[in-house]
Amino acid sequence: MTRLPLPPLALLAVLAACSPPRLSPVSPGPVAEPPPAAASLHLRRLKSHGDLLFVTAPPDTYKRGEFLYVLGAQPLYGSTRQRIGLVQVVEPKSVTVTWFCSPNAPMDAALSSEGLPIEDFVPDTTVRVGRCWGRYMPPSPMAHDAGTMVDLKLNLGDGDGMRPDDLLEVLGEPIVDKDNRTVLGFEPAGRCTVLPFKGTPLTSICRIDRAIWPQFDPGAHPDGGYVRLASSSPSKALKAMQCAASLEVRQFSAFAVTRVSPLLMAIHSTPRATRS
Repeated sequence: MTRLPLPPLALLAVLAACSPPRLSPVSPGPVAEPPPAAASLHLRRLKSHGDLLFVTAPPDTYKRGEFLYVLGAQPLYGSTRQRIGLVQVVEPKSVTVTWFCSPNAPMDAALSSEGLPIEDFVPDTTVRVGRCWGRYMPPSPMAHDAGTMVDLKLNLGDGDGMRPDDLLEVLGEPIVDKDNRTVLGFEPAGRCTVLPFKGTPLTSICRIDRAIWPQFDPGAHPDGGYVRLASSSPSKALKAMQCAASLEVRQFSAFAVTRVSPLLMAIHSTPRATRS
């Protein structure tokens, strides 16, 4: 059987049916722009120039004596930063400040370059700043009649870097400005000593002796109050040096009593030769 040649139009239809489909070009459309960088949440920073410590803020932004929290250079998560220190304004015009509660580690490099973020001080019943700033819980109702020693429970512990024998300032009522809006200081109430740890890493017990600090009244602080690190306990190495020095003093004292003193007594008791 002889096949007849296909007409040109039929041939084109067969070729079109057998060839793979041709995709029409797709327009790429507008390219999505990257999201703008998030604006800094802490535009005001603590910086240093030599021995001068200041805040990058317009003059008279803060009042003399006002407190400011100092935040860590890097966020812990998201935009949340850890409070690492506390400064107090000493000169409103130049916005110079001084450390009221120093960070655990030196911050000289950060302060002399881009600085550290700050935020306004707000009284907080749960705040802790490193090991240098925290709160004591309301004293026990029995503390007033329990003798001169009063134990205060702190929201600072071994996990915050506290050590036994650390000395802390116990602060009383806040001192506010005439508008009763800004805290400018605290009434001193005494000092307490951290006892050996018996609780959790987040708490400790600090003992205050009312015989030494009679101004501390347990009944006057039903809501507790603030504490600030006054001085750290000596390190083990320093304690060893102090013990060695004390031992040397005791040994010298014993030598002086047993050897030197009898010799001096013998010299003084010997009659002097008289001139002829």
